[in-house]
Parts: sequence; structure tokens; C-alpha cells
Amino acid sequence: MRRFVPIFFTVDQFYIPYLSVCIASLIDHSSSKNKYRIHILYTDIKRKDLENIKTQETENVEIDLFNMKEKIDPYRKKFANKVKLTHFPITIYLRMFIPSLFPEYEKAIYLDSDIILNDDIAKMYKTNLKDNLLGGCVDTSVIDTPFAIYYEKYVGISRYNYINSGVLLMNMKKLRENKFDQRFINALLKYDFEAVEPDQAYINALCKDKIHYLDNRWDTMPVLGKKEIKNPKLIHYNLFYKPWKYDISYDKYFWKYAHKSIYKDYIVKAKNNYNAKDKLKDKETLKKMLDQAARLCENEISFKNNFYKENL
Repeated sequence: MRRFVPIFFTVDQFYIPYLSVCIASLIDHSSSKNKYRIHILYTDIKRKDLENIKTQETENVEIDLFNMKEKIDPYRKKFANKVKLTHFPITIYLRMFIPSLFPEYEKAIYLDSDIILNDDIAKMYKTNLKDNLLGGCVDTSVIDTPFAIYYEKYVGISRYNYINSGVLLMNMKKLRENKFDQRFINALLKYDFEAVEPDQAYINALCKDKIHYLDNRWDTMPVLGKKEIKNPKLIHYNLFYKPWKYDISYDKYFWKYAHKSIYKDYIVKAKNNYNAKDKLKDKETLKKMLDQAARLCENEISFKNNFYKENL
């Protein structure tokens, strides 16, 4: 009997080419013994690009397109204000609504679009979450940085327990019982916590002590100064470390599929045109994020000081 594996992505127009590359790697590592259903939650995508993504379907990989405009419009201004100091798009918040929008699933996977699979995602899917709300990987890319202090002082979670929100195994049944999306919106509206990574802080706070920690090879990230690990299961080009911008660790996995993509010319052009001015802007944005993290560590209003007393 085939294992059924539901996988979710959230995307805007900018990330469509990179999502296409990600899907190609997922298909390449899929097993004929399984059936994969990819759900793409999107806003403001050109019809031609949606059609391009649909052409990637195979006998055992189905692609479903779900327009989130009506769902996100009531919160669009609020979400836009939350991400205005960062490089994140408002689509990062779409993942919060997945469990309630898809009640047919008891478990599902969420992936960011800046990812390459190097193993069958069904292997991660079979993980037994028990009563935990999520499965995720510790965000090891920032353990030795000032961001880790922000996690502990402001969000109130140890740097060794703080997960990256780009790869999630979702216990859909438990998240619905937990009223996860409602709790997120209530927290956003009631507390309006400022956060360096606007979705990730909320996810860690809302699921505190209810997370199953996955093998970190399922969320391998390029880190300057660190050697590549052998046999990563999933490569996540987090923050600014994108292979279509920089020469970075693990970029060979990306280009293996990008060079075969319908978006190859677009992606190669993006890399060739990424200039010194763009790279300087990345450095400036990173500095703003670090300054924001340091400032928030001194803030009396925080997840650590205000949220857990009333919500856990």
C-alpha cells in the first residue's frame, strides 16, 4: 500500500523559480511506492507561472494550487507592518493557517521554497510525533551568534531548543485541537510582539515544550566558516545565503536542478546580476536585524515576560 505524503509550500511571485527547482529535487528523490500531494498556498502569482508549476506533476506527485488572497487580506496590513524591518515576505504567515484549512490531514509537511531535497521526504513524514504539535530542527545556523541571545532573553527559549520554521512536520490533528491559527492571530492582535523573524518566534512560542526534534540533516544550512556535512537530507538556503546570489556551501545541490529548470535562464541571470550594491544591502539588512535583536533583549514586553504566563 502506498504511503500518502501531503507537503505544503507558501509562495509569492518572487520565489516561483526557486520553488520550481525545489519541486524538481523532491520529485527526483520521491519513491514510486508513495503518493505525494504538493499544496502550494500562494498570493499574487502570474497565471503562466502557475501553469509552469503544474507541468511538473508526475504519476505519483500531484500539485494543487490554493489562492490565499481572501484568507490573508483581512490581516495583510498587519502582516506587512510586522515584516517591514526585515527581508521576509508576508507569505511567511500563510503556514499558520494550514491545519485549519486542510482538516482532511492528520499530519503534513511544510517546507520553505529555498530548499533542495537530497533524500525522500517521505522518510521524514513517517516520524511519530506522538502528542507533540510539531517536528522541527534546531536552528544551528545561529547558535553561536547574537541571535541566540535574543531567542533566550526575548522569546524565552533555549538556543538549543529553538527550531527553524522553514522545515516543519505538522501534527495537524493536534494543531487543530490546540486552535493554533486562532492562538496565533490572538497573540498577534493582543500582544503585537515585535520579532526579528516574525513567524518563527511565534511558532516557537506557541508550540513551546510540544516539539519533537528531528535529525538536523533534514534542515542543513550553509554557515560561513563551517565545513559541509556529509549526506545532508535537505539543504535549506536560509536568510541571505542563496545560491542564486552567492557562491556558498551546498550550492552544487541547487545548481544540479536549476540547470535543468524551465527557469534556468532567469536564475542564471539573477546570479550574474547580483552585484556589490545588492550584497551591501544584504549586509545592511543583517546589521539592522542584529541591532533589532539586541534592542529587543532589553525590552520588558516580550514573549518571555508576558506570553507564557497567560498562554501555557
